[in-house]
Amino acid sequence: MTPSISAVARIASLASDAVINSASVPPSVSPFAPALSSAAVHHIPFGADPGAALLQQHAHNTSNGAKSGLVSFTTVSHRRVLHPLIPHLAELSATATVLHVAIPAGDDLSDVLVLRASVPFCIYSRTAQHAHDHALLASRLARTEAKAVLHIFYVGTDSDELSELTDDQVESYLSAPPLSANGHANGHAHGHANGDVKSDGKDDSAQLLRAFHAASATAVSLLRRPLRALTTRGAEEPHTVLVTLAPLPTTLDLDGVSFVDVNLLKPLAPANLAHAIPSSAARVLVCEHVRRWNVKWTPLFLEVGSRESGYRVAPSPPEQTPPTD
Repeated sequence: MTPSISAVARIASLASDAVINSASVPPSVSPFAPALSSAAVHHIPFGADPGAALLQQHAHNTSNGAKSGLVSFTTVSHRRVLHPLIPHLAELSATATVLHVAIPAGDDLSDVLVLRASVPFCIYSRTAQHAHDHALLASRLARTEAKAVLHIFYVGTDSDELSELTDDQVESYLSAPPLSANGHANGHAHGHANGDVKSDGKDDSAQLLRAFHAASATAVSLLRRPLRALTTRGAEEPHTVLVTLAPLPTTLDLDGVSFVDVNLLKPLAPANLAHAIPSSAARVLVCEHVRRWNVKWTPLFLEVGSRESGYRVAPSPPEQTPPTD
């Protein structure tokens, strides 16, 4: 079992009233199964309808007065598991649900990204440490906002390194009151964490961003590292900006190129994205770990292109899609 799988399964168990785990393609065994504990765990066969199982579990939790109401779903990415979720996502989107989807070696994001449009939050993890931290963040968001969160991460390798919180620290984070803009607890679920999103309260995306920032700010004191919607690295005054949704090596350094790594895929933070692309940039490229898509452009490419219409925006060529291993 890889560190990523172990960490996500452990956090799902600690945070949830119930976990639904999908079996893998026979004869493979689900990598999550050995690590799932503490919560009520229900294993469903490969190809069974996970959306129906999740909705049934939420109905059961409601009738039994469950503690948090959070139901987590764990699975390895496969279209026969993920695509049956689509008809149920409209109903699941307003429930405390986390969909933890692991991308195996040799696979990409093509199957899981079809779920993005129908969930309020979509968080992407490139590393084992991200998988641990974002599993925490996703669980808190789902619990405090009563909304579905899609968490995409990679199975990874046995040699991946990460630093984990203790069980008590996990519970402390999940139950802590949110932080206000000044860094103090404010006692309500929709606190504004950092003041960089302006809204009159009517914009759903802005409200979701505030919730993300509040949950991120609450985690900093325990994790001792920030959880950002976007991270930037590379040249300070680049001629080219590469917006990535792919596990590119963090050591990759190209002359005149800066990297904008998307961690919060939905809602995409427009102010953060605009700030991350400096005036020196003449070209913006979008690199996504997607080898196949049923329409010409992916949603991320369209969003970046619509926001950065003053630049030449282009997708990366398919043959440059990075491998998962």
